[in-house]
Amino acid sequence: MLKSKKATAEIHRIMDVDSFYISKEAIERLQKYNAAISEAGNTGSWVTYLCADVEATYAWLKDMMEIARKDLKVK
Repeated sequence: MLKSKKATAEIHRIMDVDSFYISKEAIERLQKYNAAISEAGNTGSWVTYLCADVEATYAWLKDMMEIARKDLKVK
């Protein structure tokens, strides 16, 4: 639980402070990810929460890699 709280705090820090360094699209995707993991936390089942969290994380990573490629102009 502590690692989860630290990760969430880091996401919020990135959205607040790092908006000077990363694109608006990346910030918006971080916000979408944050909403998805918050929603996952509202499930009544630990297994459902874990599945939703993992699904949101994989989708976020995939999208962020694409955003980074576009921002960095990498093919």
